[in-house]
Amino acid sequence: MKRKLTALLCGAAMMFLTSCGESDLNATVFVTSMGVSLNDGIYTVSVYGSAAVGEETEDISASGTGRTASEALINAAEDCKMELFLGHCTGIAANSAALRDSAMLAEFAGGEISPACPVYFSDSPGKGAENIPAEGFGTELYELSVFSKNGVPAVIPVAEDPERVAVLTAQETILTDSEDSLGIMILRGEAVPRTVTVSGENGFETVTISPETKRSAYYADGVLHADMTVELNISEASEQAAVSAAELIREICISAYVKLVNDMGIDAVGISSLTGYNEAQLLSSRLVLTVE
Repeated sequence: MKRKLTALLCGAAMMFLTSCGESDLNATVFVTSMGVSLNDGIYTVSVYGSAAVGEETEDISASGTGRTASEALINAAEDCKMELFLGHCTGIAANSAALRDSAMLAEFAGGEISPACPVYFSDSPGKGAENIPAEGFGTELYELSVFSKNGVPAVIPVAEDPERVAVLTAQETILTDSEDSLGIMILRGEAVPRTVTVSGENGFETVTISPETKRSAYYADGVLHADMTVELNISEASEQAAVSAAELIREICISAYVKLVNDMGIDAVGISSLTGYNEAQLLSSRLVLTVE
């Protein structure tokens, strides 16, 4: 599909040409999203973006494989017979193996791709990268690189359904359902506004919540307590609907905490950023939750 050359592309082109000397704009793909998978030691990279054709732009996609992500990118460039400019990539979808490769994450975070580029989980990164969500929760590339280095569980949105998250540990990837995903994000203090349907004074009501969470952790009688106060900031709802929403969110958060933290011993809610603990303390920890 062709469209008029946008001001953004022109600006990017000027930056690219300034930094890359005699590179030809008409032989450059400005990559906007990328899929990365690692299977049996081989990387596959799919890129999606646009290239200038005269005064218009043309959508371009290409893919390549290699023993490293960099080699796969080189082969993707050969596939479309153009140079790849990654400085404006706005999303990366990757599978579990690629997300666990700390060398790849460090290379990407320290290279041409912005360290703030959001990263998403996908079992099929090549397809997932085609529809990276424009807004909502995201895990930045730099954060993921740090998580990988420190061995801390990472919470990553799912490319195909950004209201769900995957919890990535060194050993496994847990794909949570929509309710547990919401509970995790609220308890992490990273939830984005969304709607919930609850019982109101005259039947069911759909209300919008914009959760804000105050977080702390402390030890009492040798037991780790995660103290979370959630302000829902409900917009225009009956009193009964507001009460119902608070009860629903409370149940969702408690369920997510019990499943991930108490039962599985995974710090999906990010207690490590509040205080230190050992495995036994995490498993026996208590959630002190207030929802307003």
